Amino acid sequence: MADEARSVIHHKEPSRFSKWPPLLLLLVFLSVYGWNGLIVQHWDSAPVRWVTAVLPIPAATVNGAVVTYYHLLKRRDVLVWLQDDDGQASDKEALLSVALDALIRQEVMEQLADDLEVKVSKDDLQAARTKLMGEMSDDDFKTKIKSELNMSGAGFTEVVLAPLALAHKLEATVWSSAEIQEDKRGKIDQAIGELAAGISFAVVAEKYSDDASASDGGDLGYLTAATLPEGWDALLTTIEGSITPVMETERAFVLAKVAWLIEDANDIQIRTQAIIVKKKTLDQVVDDKLAASAVDRLIE
Repeated sequence: MADEARSVIHHKEPSRFSKWPPLLLLLVFLSVYGWNGLIVQHWDSAPVRWVTAVLPIPAATVNGAVVTYYHLLKRRDVLVWLQDDDGQASDKEALLSVALDALIRQEVMEQLADDLEVKVSKDDLQAARTKLMGEMSDDDFKTKIKSELNMSGAGFTEVVLAPLALAHKLEATVWSSAEIQEDKRGKIDQAIGELAAGISFAVVAEKYSDDASASDGGDLGYLTAATLPEGWDALLTTIEGSITPVMETERAFVLAKVAWLIEDANDIQIRTQAIIVKKKTLDQVVDDKLAASAVDRLIE
């Protein structure tokens, strides 16, 4: 019976045309590439846009991830739109290189977001849209994007709004990350060590502070309750001649000294010296990751 069953099984031979679709796509791409390169002399024609929308032609790779030429043209279109909206003349060739730099940086940022497990929500996208476009109904938004950029609302969200929302969320994560800010916190701890060893506040401030006041020994003049920077509340409960505990704000680590205290019935005036160690920014973190990344630009 087994032999009989085997005798009626017919193995289907692969079609001689089964490999044609990818070969045809390749032929179309090579034809457009050759025609465009020899006659048009640039990669910005309608046929090229059509082909690159179908085939993921790489413009660059970042740690193995592909930045496609299709997305490069879309990003360049947005840069042209933004310049034209400001009344500036657009140099499309120059903006293509700017757009590629931006996309490479965006890819590095997305990889950083994966490392930090940062994700963008619908509310984040809406906030980015409001910040960029103002209060606008969905219909007006889609009409504006379609008429001015020939782009769908979803396409604009992918190319523009999602990167903006991700950058905003990543920035907050970077500022609050103890691991990322470890070196900066270490710098303020070194300052504390030198103060404990008896070195004057002015000398330590000049050495460690990132603020413009460092050259003046950290002297900020007089602060009042009304002019106190956000997060500096510990200064109000510090006695004259003493130094606050480390005050961590959104963007810095701060040590402040009450050099002179004047209190009256209406307000308090505090002659303040400060050591301000600024936290590492998102741009600095992305720069570091970009410098350590394997980047191959395929389009110049």
